[in-house]
Amino acid sequence: MGEKRKADDNWTWLTMGMCIGLLTDVLFDTMPFGILAGFAFALIFAPKP
Repeated sequence: MGEKRKADDNWTWLTMGMCIGLLTDVLFDTMPFGILAGFAFALIFAPKP
């Protein structure tokens, strides 16, 4: 059960990063760099399982 929660945490980080990246792209017209940066941010800073 605890393991599932870890995976959910990682998805939360990933989703959050992607949303922030997409928002940045829309606001600053920097498609697709914000999404890629959000993805990288999530991979780097998400808690490791």
